[in-house]
Amino acid sequence: MSHRAESFSPLGGPLHQLGRRLGLVRGTNTVRLGLAPGVGLWLIVVALALLGGNTDQIFQLSVIGGHARLLMAIPLFFMCESWVGPRMTALVTTILATRVVPPAAADALNFEVMRANRRA
Repeated sequence: MSHRAESFSPLGGPLHQLGRRLGLVRGTNTVRLGLAPGVGLWLIVVALALLGGNTDQIFQLSVIGGHARLLMAIPLFFMCESWVGPRMTALVTTILATRVVPPAAADALNFEVMRANRRA
């Protein structure tokens, strides 16, 4: 097989590649990549509210949930990805090193790693 289980990484995809090109991703740290869409989308919401003349409603309690999602939840997803990604890679490597997976099932593990890498 062309992919070995040691090469497992949950990071990837078009957004991750764009973040690398823009310099927002360094190694497995994707926090800045998460801040960019969160803050960018929040600025668009504020700009549209200003253009629409709804500035008095921008910081009402009913709208604060939307602000929290854009400014906190989206970056937190990326922060968790930065923390979990290397640990998942280490887990797969440790599973192979400690021979938790029997040699007969190693091909199945390699197939699953290849499938996960393709999806990422």
